[in-house]
Amino acid sequence: MKILIVEDHPSVSHIVDMMIKEISAAIEVEHHTHWKKALESIQSNTPDCVITDIQIGEQKQLNMMVECHENKIPFMVFSSFINPTILGYCEDYRARVVVAKSAPIKEVKQGLKCLINNHRYRCSICRELTHTQNEKMEDTPKVIFSPAEEFVILAQIDGKTTVQLSLETKKSKYTIRNQRMSLMEKNGCTMEEIARRYLFWHTLG
Repeated sequence: MKILIVEDHPSVSHIVDMMIKEISAAIEVEHHTHWKKALESIQSNTPDCVITDIQIGEQKQLNMMVECHENKIPFMVFSSFINPTILGYCEDYRARVVVAKSAPIKEVKQGLKCLINNHRYRCSICRELTHTQNEKMEDTPKVIFSPAEEFVILAQIDGKTTVQLSLETKKSKYTIRNQRMSLMEKNGCTMEEIARRYLFWHTLG
């Protein structure tokens, strides 16, 4: 079995390598510290599994996830940058294992074993984030609005007054007030709450 590790911190890469060798000394491990080299390796020397960080250098990228997904290569995301948005991408691209770097060592080892043995795994930090996010989704109704009303919500988020919005859009103050009233009636809450719900559902975490 060949495993590719994409990680730019040598100490982290070394620790993961040691854990893999504890599981099986027969596993061949390849290391890359740059996205391009790692992607080239996948294309020319297809590994059996990939372990990848999200941030290499100063950039956060999803390239490795996309490449592994498209080539049907099982992969593990091992990163400090675990949030609901990243977890969403991990689900979209079918990550077999997701482990936060701040997770206990035993969970990192468990994640590696699951990756190698074709089992799905999420560390406790990921599970807690998912649980919290699901609770928030249950507690935060989606905003009901028409495409023509969205600019009113965005103006509320930006703190713009009806007068400012009227000047910017060349719509009458009467029209904008009616749209605000319509939004509040449809959603049964204030414009401030509509703005909060909109931000929850329509922006990346």
